Amino acid sequence: MGGGVWAERAKLHSSLVQQARGAVEEVLPIGPFCPFTSPSLRTLCTEPEQRQKLETILSRIDELAETTAEPHEYLRLGGELRDADSVWRGNLLHMRHSADFQTQELYEFTEAHLEKLGVSIVEVERFAIWQADALEAMGRSRPVPGPEVDPASEKAQHLRGLLDSFRFGQTQTLTMDFASRDDLEAPLVADELQNLQKDHGSLILMGEGYGKFDSAGKSILLDKLKDVAERWQVYLARLRLMGEPEPPFMDSSRKLLQRWGIGASDAQALLGEAHARLRQKAKG
Repeated sequence: MGGGVWAERAKLHSSLVQQARGAVEEVLPIGPFCPFTSPSLRTLCTEPEQRQKLETILSRIDELAETTAEPHEYLRLGGELRDADSVWRGNLLHMRHSADFQTQELYEFTEAHLEKLGVSIVEVERFAIWQADALEAMGRSRPVPGPEVDPASEKAQHLRGLLDSFRFGQTQTLTMDFASRDDLEAPLVADELQNLQKDHGSLILMGEGYGKFDSAGKSILLDKLKDVAERWQVYLARLRLMGEPEPPFMDSSRKLLQRWGIGASDAQALLGEAHARLRQKAKG
């Protein structure tokens, strides 16, 4: 009888996996959509004071597009903008060389996303430098340097949007609630969620030392994360079979997708590309 029970459970698990893999536009709490963040990743959040300072600078720059100012104000704004930009550029440098897995994962995801848009992180940085250079040139009554990208082009629009994202960027806050309404009536489901969250959180903590792992250790962590992703697929598929409404996480993750202008399937593809890059780097 015991063997029959386990056989039924295995059959149900296989069915849930197949349903999960066939789900449309489903975001998993993995990668940039993971509500469990490492201390290293949280340090990349732009402080409220910094965001307010940038908003003030950029608002004044927008006003100057309709009027003029004294040369010293252009010089001041150019210097302040350059100093403010040094913060997020420093964060990018930290991301490139961080030992933390989540931080490296976000960097690779960002690069993959930018490549899909036809731009690069270096181009975003150059665009920011050009803005400060242009302001300082106006302050010194010198010719404004020409931008590397046509301001009217679609690429320039992408650069401006991405630059705003970097400047005002903050660690995303996603709702952590994945629970079923019927958890009290379905303790096995509640236990499954509790164990899944515990295991996932442990992986995030383990990943803080990712940069010090050898090639095999990095591959093991990526494999474990893949297993956790499949477990999330199974759990969410189980909720659908129970007739449960989507957990609050799904709604908050869709808002993040809308902010980035991509769909769930695009996000999963970008995350797959990010993990492939990390695996390739681990081999080298």
